[in-house]
Parts: sequence; C-alpha cells; structure tokens
Amino acid sequence: MTRAPAACLVIPTALAALLLLVGCRETPPPSEPATGAGAPRVLPRSLVGREACLPCHRRETELYSGSPHDLAMEEATARSVRGDFGSNSHGATFDYAGVTTTFFRRGEEFWVRTDGAEGELRDFRVAYTFGDSPLQQILLETERGRLQALAIAWDTRPAAAGGQRWFHLYPNEAIDHRDPLHWTGRYLNWNSMCADCHSTGLDKGYRLDQDRFATTWKEIDVSCEACHGPASAHLTWAALDPEARAADPSAGLALSLRDSDDDEWSFSDASPNAARDTPRTAHVELETCAPCHSLRTEIGSAAEPGGSLFDRYRPSTLDARVYFDDGQIKEEVYEYGSFLQSRMFAHGVTCKDCHDPHTARLRIEDTATPDQVCSRCHQPAFYAATSHHHHRPGAPGSSCVGCHMPSRPYMIVDPRRDHSLRVPRPDLTSKIGSPNACDGCHQDRGPSWAAAAIERWFPGGRWQETHWGEALHAARSRTRDAESRLIEAFERPTTPGIARATMLLELRRLDSQATLAVVDTALGSSDPMLRIAAVRALEGADPAARMNRVATLLGDQVLAVRLAAARQLAGVAESDLDVASAAALETTLDELRRSLADNAERPEAQVELGTVAALTGDLDEAIARYQTALRLDPTTEVAAANLADLYRQQGLEGDAEGVLVSGLGHAPGSAPLHHALGLSRVRQRRLPEALESLERAAGLDPGEPRYAFVLAVALYDAGQQHLARDLLARNLDRDPSDRSSLAALAAWAASKAEREVVLGYARKRLDIEPQDPETLALVRQLEASRSP
Repeated sequence: MTRAPAACLVIPTALAALLLLVGCRETPPPSEPATGAGAPRVLPRSLVGREACLPCHRRETELYSGSPHDLAMEEATARSVRGDFGSNSHGATFDYAGVTTTFFRRGEEFWVRTDGAEGELRDFRVAYTFGDSPLQQILLETERGRLQALAIAWDTRPAAAGGQRWFHLYPNEAIDHRDPLHWTGRYLNWNSMCADCHSTGLDKGYRLDQDRFATTWKEIDVSCEACHGPASAHLTWAALDPEARAADPSAGLALSLRDSDDDEWSFSDASPNAARDTPRTAHVELETCAPCHSLRTEIGSAAEPGGSLFDRYRPSTLDARVYFDDGQIKEEVYEYGSFLQSRMFAHGVTCKDCHDPHTARLRIEDTATPDQVCSRCHQPAFYAATSHHHHRPGAPGSSCVGCHMPSRPYMIVDPRRDHSLRVPRPDLTSKIGSPNACDGCHQDRGPSWAAAAIERWFPGGRWQETHWGEALHAARSRTRDAESRLIEAFERPTTPGIARATMLLELRRLDSQATLAVVDTALGSSDPMLRIAAVRALEGADPAARMNRVATLLGDQVLAVRLAAARQLAGVAESDLDVASAAALETTLDELRRSLADNAERPEAQVELGTVAALTGDLDEAIARYQTALRLDPTTEVAAANLADLYRQQGLEGDAEGVLVSGLGHAPGSAPLHHALGLSRVRQRRLPEALESLERAAGLDPGEPRYAFVLAVALYDAGQQHLARDLLARNLDRDPSDRSSLAALAAWAASKAEREVVLGYARKRLDIEPQDPETLALVRQLEASRSP
C-alpha cells in the first residue's frame, strides 16, 4: 500500500504531482468596469467575514456552528483541544519508534516534547487544533513560520469504540526524523499542504529567497465565503432599495450555487427512481466543493469560487497508485474523482442532494440511518425489499451504503465511503483483483461464491457487462490486446469521462495510428479533463504530429488545457510554428511559469520550472531551479537526475556523478538515480561499476522496460551476450510492445533458432499494432531469412 502523508493528503511520486489543498484567496478588488445604459452595476468584491453574514442569515449560521467546516481549525485552547495533556505537573506520554513523546501544559498553553528535525527531543508549542472527529491533529510551531501537523493524533471516538487515546498515523512503521513522512517534513507542512482547505481567504506568504512563510488568513476555518465567494458586493446590494436590487439578479454574489429555479426530484409511475425535473446544465455546486474534496494540482490562484474548476486546478485521473483498476478507492482520494464515475453524477445528482451544505452532514435526522438518504430518490418498497438485497432485513447486506458505498479506513480511525456508488462486482475481483463489498462480510467464501450468488439473484444484471476497469487492468498488465480493449472501452458511451481520460494516459505508451485517432477525438471534447489527457497522451508521438495537434489548444478557454499544451510544446523552435502559434506559446509559457511560481515552496514546482527552462534553452536557469529543488528537499530524485543530465550535456561528467551519488545518499532506493548513475559510469568507461548500478535499478523496478533494456546493452558490451539476450526476452515477455528490446534482440540474433524466437516476439508486437511499419519490415526480413 502506498504510504500517504498523514495530514490529509496522498502525494504520488510523479514529476508534476503538485497536489496542494487550495481554497479561496483574497485579492485586491478590481477596478469597476464601465457599464452600458440600463446594465446592472458590477460591484467590486472583497472578503467581509462571517459576522457580516449573521444578521440576515442567522439560520444558516446556526446550522454551520459546530460543523466539520466550523471546526476545521481552531486556536489551541481548553475548549478546542480534545487530547490528553495531563495536568500542569504531569504530562501524558506516547511511545513510538524509540521516542517518548510527552504532552503537557504550561499554564494555559499546550506543549509537546518530541523528536525534532534533527532527531533531538525538543519542546514545541501547540498553536492550533486541526479537525475534530473522528480524530484531531495538532499543529506545532517550528522555524521560519512553519506550522507542522504532528503525526501522533488524538482518537476522539468514545472509549467504548476504541477512542480517547493518542495513536500514531503510521503504527506499523518506524518513521524517524530522516523519513520524508516525519512530522517535521514538507508532507506534513500546514502552510503548503493543508491551510487553503482549512481556512478562508488564505495567503501562503512564502518567500523563496528565505524559505520562509508568513501565512495569513481572513478567517481561521472554512467559513461562508470559502464557498459563496467574497461578499462585500452582496452587502452593498442588500443595502440598495428594492428597485435597484431587482436590477441585479446576481444579488452581488460571486456565483450562484442554485443551478436552476427548479431543481427538485420526483417519481414517475414507470420507475422506482426519482428523476430531476430540470435537466442539469451546469456543475457550479460540484466544482465549488471539488477543490477541497478532490485529489488535484493547483494551477491558478483565483480569488473566488465560480468559473471553471480547471481554471484553478487540474484534478487527478484514476491513478493506479491511489485507485484500483475499476476505479474504487485505494488510498485517500476524497470524493470528487469517485463521484464522477457514478451513475448518480451522470443523472444529475449533486453534493447537496445528499449532504446539507451548512452542517456538512447527511440530510437525515440524527436517529436515522444513511440508507434513508437513499430513499429520498429510490423507493424503499422496491430497494429495501428482500427481493432486491437478498439479505435478512437489518443485516449488513441489506444496507444500501453497505453494498453500494463500501468504506475503507484512512488515518487509522476514519472510514471513508466510496462515492462511485457502484453495484457489487465480485466477478471483477477474480478478473482484475479489485475489492468487492460482498467480501466485507463473507471473507471465508471468496469472490467466486459471491459472483455465483449475484448471478442467481440478478440473471440479467449488470454483472454481465464488460467493465471499463478490465481494459485499464489489461493496459497496466501489458497484455497483447490492451490497446484494442482500451479503445473499445473509451468509445463506449457509458464509460465515465474520468475513466476515458485515464485510458488516454495508458494509450500514450502504445503510440499507434489507432491511438492517435482516439486522441484526435478527445482533443475536440467538451470535457477539459479529456482534452488535458489527450495532450499528455501525445508525449511519445512524432514531434510534427504532436505540434500540429496541440498548437490549436494554446488558445483554449480553460487554463489547465492551455498549460498542458504549453508544457507539451516547450522547446519547439519558433520557426516551426506560424506567427500566431508562436506568440500564443510564449504567452502560455508565461502563464505556466506563473502557475508554478505560485507553488514555489514545492520542490516539484521548481523541477518543472527547471524543465521548462531547459526545454527553452535557458540552461543556467534550469540548473538553478534544480539546485533549488534539492535545497528544499534533498530526496527529490527527479531534480537530481535532471541536474546530472544537464551537467552531462556540458561535459561535466564528474559533477553529474557527484549529484547522483549525493542523491542516492538521501534516496538509496531510487531506481531512476541508480539507472542514471550507471549511465554516467558507462560514459566514463567504468563498466563493472556501471553494471552494478544498472542491475540495481532493474532490480528495484523490474516493471520498467527501459532499465532492463539498458542493462542488457551493457551486459552485451561486457561480453555477457547470453545474459543480455535472456534479459531482453524476459522484457518482451512482460511487455511485447517494447520496440527497443525487439530491435536489439533482432540485431543480436546470431542463429536460425534465435531468429525464430525474434519472429515470435515480432508477431506478438503486430498483435498489438498490426500496421507498425518497423515491425512489419522486421517480420518480412526474418521470414525471408528462412528461405533456403
């Protein structure tokens, strides 16, 4: 299982995985635009604070009080701190990985004695509480304006439920001060990782030259304007006379969270399911919730909600590190990416249909069960019947959410329900290894038993349908028919957009004419997520084909799409573009640089800035950015590898090796760095040492075909031809689409028997891409060699 940072967020290790929790920032009010005759006056907006809302919105304020949003962050006081800090004379203790942490009080203040960044015990003041239920973390003050979330949390559940205790968020590991997931590290830094989704009107206030934060906020918690936007213009509107108010139907609000005047649901005689009376034409509400309820990358610093989500963030697709192949939740991904997969989303359901937006709780009475939320739109006479759920009434298997929204625990004590609202598919467990709800209660029976039961109960049910997750699994397993299965699933109308975008990213490895046709379709999609994925899918395409397809998107109306296009075309010579495209590229590259600079405290942002600089020919800037990334976090392996490569390009091979050796000192298990070090030593003609490094890389990541291919070439040059051929054969067994291994094996085939082996692999390659000209030529050559 992927280790996730303890303070809220999963961070996959990828070049551009800048997955920051971002809320709404206050900016200076814009100058008032000129208005035409009779046009409503457009008012500038700024944040005013919750107290200004109270006189007219008392009911909403009462509902909000004490909600999870209200308690998202508070000053550490006797009222807000839930954990055991003992008395003023005796503290409470907790032992973990050889360190005894002491929680104690100094007068009215709360303090923690624990291991700091250097591993020595130190005293840290508790500045704030973070969250309230089912656990509460505490934020400790450290140096340079940083607040850090301690990885020891307080279980706020009742003692009878196992709560009222301190516990570590990584109980089965021994995380010390050298580990990136130590509480003093950047993954548990509140300023960068958590603050924008726990406070309102936040300004990170980061200074790169000092590596220091001076973070401020308008309100400490998630307050009214975090969702509704700055309200100053609304207050001005409310003070107008009735006639003037009527002239501005927006009421001075930054956005309206009401999609239509009539968004009710009703039943018809033909179906046990309710339907929207008015078809949904917008997703303003969902995109207001998504920034803090999704796994995503910040790309813009918009001042207020509204507009396209993709002008502020780039939501993650169904990354295999955090989702199972069928889209079920694996690591912490929040709700947005799951909900986009659901039939509920497709039929127009939105967050507030199930959740009260002010209490942030389900729309049920305190004594009711979550299933009663479902009954609002699904008639209980049909769905709560034994004929539907086939379980004893009251048993776990009769529960709507138990079967259709199974939960997984995160942060040890916090169960999160999967919001893809899917039917149980135990047959997929057998096929692709994804979990199923049935196994939660019937672990002793196994998925085949459960699949047979569902087949009996629902002979015409959805279990018969081919699930799009099977195509993703085929691609990730590198089966021969992966491309055709991905394309078929992509073209299926019922495949969710987020799954289709994920398929495009899997198709980029295959680089065939059939793949390009699918990419062309996605480039013209109305869904920004598909357009972004299509641009990224062209990474391995012919440069001319890539440029011609991507250039038009430099002027896309959505920022995330423009940035993806600019990143793809960075480094293209101005002479290769027409005048308009060249100008658009320069403008959009500036947007990309500003977007990355907004996250300057993130090593990944520095790496991307360095890469853009390198691609555009500014090598000094690129070196400086990579060095900055390593200064911020010496374990940033991409920065070390890229910096070493720039030194190599300048003929500074010794400097390149030094960077890689230093990087491995901080990240000894890094396959990319071992691989790069092996190549450096090959260039220095130190073959025995090079082989050692290349073998280490291939062993650390046996699924990466390039590592095995380069190791095979080195072995061949070292006179170990037999081992080299065997390694390439294993590489092709794992991935028949690997052109490099196929070409090398063909070149090394010295005997007729070896050529027959190569011919077999070439035919497997044609099963994947029947019209690949290089493979067709190789097959013709090998077949001709058979002739007497």
